[in-house]
Amino acid sequence: MADRRLQVFCSVARLLSFTKAAESLHMTQPAVTFQVSQIEDHFKTHLVDSTHNKISLTAASPCALERAEKIRKT
Repeated sequence: MADRRLQVFCSVARLLSFTKAAESLHMTQPAVTFQVSQIEDHFKTHLVDSTHNKISLTAASPCALERAEKIRKT
């Protein structure tokens, strides 16, 4: 798993916004959405629910976020 994808997921999870994560990472919002989608496909689980411009984390997200942050620190 590419470190950039983990960084993108961590930003989205912390900010609860694809747009704010994109701004903080100097990326486009579609690129951020694509990166998170790739992580979800890789792990075969949804990590972020997005409805009507509101983002919420799924039950799997806290564990994934904790592990992603540990990997990024190493």
